[in-house]
Amino acid sequence: YTEALNAKPLPCKYCPIGCHRKITITEPEEYRYEGIGPEYETLGLMGTNLLIDDPKVVAIGNDIANRLGLDTISAGAMVGFAMECFEKGWITTEDTGGLELKWGDPKAFFTLVEQIGRREGFGAIFGEGTVEAARKIHPDSVAEVVHCKGLDLPAHDPRACISLAPTYATGTRGACHFRGPCEDVEMGGFFIPEVGVKEGTVKFFERENQSRVAVKCQDLGVLTNSLVLCLFMVDGGDWSLTDVTNLFNAITGWDYSVDDLMLAGERGFMAQRLNNIRDGYNKATDILPKKMFQVAKEGFRAGKAIPFEDLMKDYYALRGWDENGVPSKETMERLNLA
Repeated sequence: YTEALNAKPLPCKYCPIGCHRKITITEPEEYRYEGIGPEYETLGLMGTNLLIDDPKVVAIGNDIANRLGLDTISAGAMVGFAMECFEKGWITTEDTGGLELKWGDPKAFFTLVEQIGRREGFGAIFGEGTVEAARKIHPDSVAEVVHCKGLDLPAHDPRACISLAPTYATGTRGACHFRGPCEDVEMGGFFIPEVGVKEGTVKFFERENQSRVAVKCQDLGVLTNSLVLCLFMVDGGDWSLTDVTNLFNAITGWDYSVDDLMLAGERGFMAQRLNNIRDGYNKATDILPKKMFQVAKEGFRAGKAIPFEDLMKDYYALRGWDENGVPSKETMERLNLA
């Protein structure tokens, strides 16, 4: 990546981390570009997901999506879904206006992203998202969409980090890794010791504490959003939850504890859940897509399936929800939401 794209760190203003990358592509001529480079999710969904292994191709696709206001996770998921449908014969060149939607094809990738962003040609079918497109494409294709509550899954796989399973399934906006960065806990790069999320709290593929980590990370996600604080300062930087609390108190003149702030995060998450329940969401929509239950045949997770029902049972109990995913009266009163 760094060598192919001549990448240099590009931090947000005054940020010490520098998550972004400025890149320069000088050749081939048709890919000449200087600007923001693709991030991890983009490389995953617009690269590996489409069987594209050239970071320059991904970088150009990323730029097209950015200029058109498209999220690169969903845009990559849409293109991948279209390519799968083309492969299975659910759509043909008659549907796509002659476009051959073949895996790994840069032209097909660039063209379809452009069409989606402009709602032109075949790409217009994705104007309401992948699920709605699937309903128009073929009855059998709906079950193949990799989404939770209509939001396409990012490039963090719950089949590897199983705490993501309840995180995605119960996510109030769908499968969003940023609303609960629990995968970093499983991989050993992020902990919240103030609330008991420490090194060794969870182990790969073991049920114990996975749902508790999911709950705490979701509450933290709501908290950082409420504080208008970049999650990477806590997740990827050196700020602890204690640091965040001290800064909050210094700015406001209040005297909040870590538990007070995490309670605010929990209350915010529960308020979002109540909004979803009002709109018809419940246990029946707290699910994962079919493909997440495919068991790997090789690699470190070979033969291992997500213990989804067990994780959800643990999660509901920790949240204080009934068997239908509705918060109990006691939970509502504890959070001052009754």
